[in-house]
Amino acid sequence: MTADENAPLTAGLTQRQRVVQYLRTMYDWATEPTQRARSGVEINIARLLKKPKAPSLSSGKNRNQRRRIRHVATAAFGDRYATAAELASFGLVGLFDEEVIGADEAKIALLLQLLTGQRISSVLTSFHIEFVRVPTSVGAPWKYVWALGPDKMGAYRLLPLPDIASWCVYRMKTKYARDGNDFTFPQLKRSKTVDGVQGKADWHMNYSTVKSAIQRVRKLDESPLPRSYKGTHDSRRCFISHLSEWKDLGFTDYMSVERVTHANEGKETVRQKIYDMNPALKDKFRVLKTWEDMLLDAISDDQTDPVRWKFQFQDSEDRKQEIISMERWARMDAMKAQMNFASGYDEDD
Repeated sequence: MTADENAPLTAGLTQRQRVVQYLRTMYDWATEPTQRARSGVEINIARLLKKPKAPSLSSGKNRNQRRRIRHVATAAFGDRYATAAELASFGLVGLFDEEVIGADEAKIALLLQLLTGQRISSVLTSFHIEFVRVPTSVGAPWKYVWALGPDKMGAYRLLPLPDIASWCVYRMKTKYARDGNDFTFPQLKRSKTVDGVQGKADWHMNYSTVKSAIQRVRKLDESPLPRSYKGTHDSRRCFISHLSEWKDLGFTDYMSVERVTHANEGKETVRQKIYDMNPALKDKFRVLKTWEDMLLDAISDDQTDPVRWKFQFQDSEDRKQEIISMERWARMDAMKAQMNFASGYDEDD
């Protein structure tokens, strides 16, 4: 006697649940009108069986599942999905040398995420006014401050950007900025409506653009990324895990990296302290600069100078304080409110 091919799947069930499922399937087959003469079974007694409940994770009867859950919970910040050398080879050396990867704008977005440890949604939905050029008179070692926010979790924070991250911003502002589009990373292609009519390319870069770029990198014959690196969010995981030894790296305290990746400093505080030289801003710059230096140190000596030269930009002018009107901030806030970060970015791919 064999069960019907359309029997319910039992994958993921416990042994007790499988036994009950098999019995129900067998008796369902045996009591069908076309099978009763052969089976001699008139009543489906298996329907009297109650399906056993899955044991709770605290019962001690599902240890393997508990181990899997613990592994997933610790993997996000425990596993180093790529070494510093692999990440440097990807972001600083090979990313802009392979045309097949995609548009330069997408590559710059990936590099900015790699260098800052932020969510890719924060990068792609950033506005030009979020990146503020720091006046020369301030005497800060950083050229741009990223007044980030709100991010996917509604948080705001200030990020002073080191040299290569500043190059990313400068490049997008000076070469790829589009009239009438307020986003730092503008949409590459015009979208189409339901009836096929092309609309205006006045939104931000689509997440699928950078996601496809990562997939192309992974498919290269000599890909710099390991198989464990599967998507954009792994750049953020690498940032956090490589900088986890805060004492050895000379950071102020264990919250130093947290201030860069997760802290919420509030909208008003962020916008009022862009030009401040407060200790918290200096500590965040130390975190970001340490990460950039780790990547530079991971590449070979003969590549270091060419890489540094590639990401330099002319900065000889006397930078003045940039005055951003409240109307521009309000317009940005209104546009951010239209975005659904939670459903628009599958960042764990």
